Amino acid sequence: MKHVPCLAVALILALMCGSGAVAAEKRVSAPGAVVTAGSGTAADLIGADQGKTGPATLAAPAAKLLSIIVEPAKLSVIRGTTIQFNATGKFSDNTAKDITSSVTWKSSDTKVASINPAGIVTTGVKQGTVVVTASFDKKRGSATLTVTVPKLVSITITPAEPYLSKGMTQQFTATGNYSDKTTQDITSSVKWSSSSANVVTVKPSGLATAGAKLGIASVTASFDGKRGAVKLVVTLQALVSITVKPADMSIDKGATLQFTATGNYSDKTTKDLTSSAKWSSSDTTVAAIDPAGLVKAAVKFGTTTVTASVKSKAGSAILTVAPTLISIDVTPADMSIRQRTVLQFKAKGTFSDGSSRDLTSAATWTSGAPSVAVISAEGLATGFGVGPTTISATYGNKSGSVRLLGTPREIKRPCDAGENENKKEFVKWPAPRFTNADGTSPVTGSVVVDQRTGLMWTVDSNAPGPASCVPGAAKTLQGAIDYIACLNTNGYLGYRDWRLPNRKELFSLLDYEQAVPAAWVSTQGFSNVQDYYCYDYWLSAPDTPSKDLGIFADLGYGAVYYSNKSRSYYVWPVRAGK
Repeated sequence: MKHVPCLAVALILALMCGSGAVAAEKRVSAPGAVVTAGSGTAADLIGADQGKTGPATLAAPAAKLLSIIVEPAKLSVIRGTTIQFNATGKFSDNTAKDITSSVTWKSSDTKVASINPAGIVTTGVKQGTVVVTASFDKKRGSATLTVTVPKLVSITITPAEPYLSKGMTQQFTATGNYSDKTTQDITSSVKWSSSSANVVTVKPSGLATAGAKLGIASVTASFDGKRGAVKLVVTLQALVSITVKPADMSIDKGATLQFTATGNYSDKTTKDLTSSAKWSSSDTTVAAIDPAGLVKAAVKFGTTTVTASVKSKAGSAILTVAPTLISIDVTPADMSIRQRTVLQFKAKGTFSDGSSRDLTSAATWTSGAPSVAVISAEGLATGFGVGPTTISATYGNKSGSVRLLGTPREIKRPCDAGENENKKEFVKWPAPRFTNADGTSPVTGSVVVDQRTGLMWTVDSNAPGPASCVPGAAKTLQGAIDYIACLNTNGYLGYRDWRLPNRKELFSLLDYEQAVPAAWVSTQGFSNVQDYYCYDYWLSAPDTPSKDLGIFADLGYGAVYYSNKSRSYYVWPVRAGK
């Protein structure tokens, strides 16, 4: 059988069925294209995907966008307001659809108002009118937005009702209250006036001065069609301030406390205002106060401000509700202290809630007899004399104390010094004992070598050295350490290993058969040996009972003591000579 081309068959069918016949096969130019049914031509059909053929499908009519409505259509707002605009599309099939997120939004003046893709308008920095436009599919809709500044609603003047005496001044403040619920200081913008210039005058700045006439006058502030006014009373006696007492008080939970308010007047007089003042507490959960100024029972731990007000004047005080200090325990108790020694005391407070706290640094320390012992702000006692004294620690209204007995200082000969062991064992000291660095004598240089110990000392025993090291002066322990470091940095006398002597090294210079052990040293070629009371030398001390203490030696007595590092003593450099 001979095949007939498909197109020919289609043409024959079309002729047979009339002009309304539909082509049985069509190629579509774009995927998913919709074609509206109409005259029955090929263009009225929808096929499958582009480049494909298949059975033809009749498409439904497509609704066309006819117009866009923007709402709200006309609006007036205050600057600083944010507004949501909406766009509604009207279609040819009589339907309406929200197309707010599909349209393109535009403002005619972004300085007045700007709009984002979601249709939200934010007002700008200036006032004016803008056209808000929504565009889609060659259709446009618009609305009118007017941005205005907030309107002044009222004016408030403070203080509200002041009292002045002749010649006194009062600065007034004018606050504008606007339609957008905001406020603004307009003191310098308003026009100030007084109802009676004889009673009070007001400068353009709002500063009022009481005149020569006693009485009441109205002070008015006018601006932008609005007015605010207060009464000012000029009297012979005007309230200047209020003093609330006690000013700073601490009480325990459940305790009561009476506050008083005293008025201070322009004629230098005072008056009790406790019963006439208006009392308030900034935190009533801590403590409430009644109209008579009485805190009846503190509620919880915390702090509140108690205020007493009379007209435009007020005074306040701080009330703290906290555990009450019951007692102070000072330790150690019933101790003795030798002259020139130190002893650290501690203070512990016990409170009403059963807690305790170290009050050593917070307490005020005193000594009943400073000639026996003095005590520092940190509770460190130093013995000076012989006899009894009382050491007390005070915090708030509580005190604790202990007895302290001052005893004579101990003349100690260090057991490990070995200073005269050779003599005791009938072993002669080297002769000469002290020489120059080259072993010759008498001593003529700047250093001395002890042939018995091999140690090298500076001839000058009072911190010699270059000016940059601050020589020739007593120093704190840190100052002594810095001085030695300076000597080594400068290579003093050709050496960089100077140090502070230890106890054994310093006392090895002494002769304890002498009445004053150090006096003999001054005859052996050394100079500036400090051998009198309080002329003492720092020693190197790696271990002390407290980080605040150092060790010094008294060459006058050949004794060793602890002392606070902040005290000043002399420095005698030494190095290993052999």
